[in-house]
Amino acid sequence: LMPLKVLTNEEIYALMLRLKDIHGYNYGYDPRVTEDDLKRLLDETVSRVGASVNLTAREVTRNTMNVLGTLYHNPEMKFKDVLKDSIGTPEDEEEDFLIDD
Repeated sequence: LMPLKVLTNEEIYALMLRLKDIHGYNYGYDPRVTEDDLKRLLDETVSRVGASVNLTAREVTRNTMNVLGTLYHNPEMKFKDVLKDSIGTPEDEEEDFLIDD
């Protein structure tokens, strides 16, 4: 197996910008996601537990496309709400592992 190089924050951000452009081009619209929104998505993505060693281009692509797709199909939604639903929070992840006795 060939180990994959962990992406830098700059590489992740560049990928997100390209994905935003591709999504807009593919669907024929100007995505309403700002550069600040993408920076916030980047912050949320890299701050997740284990992201420093396990973050892959696939995960970044999935998260970014989920946010863009949700905003495109739900124009009434705000970025911050979509971000919370798409990425979740560390508290959400901890709840997934709780076992009821």
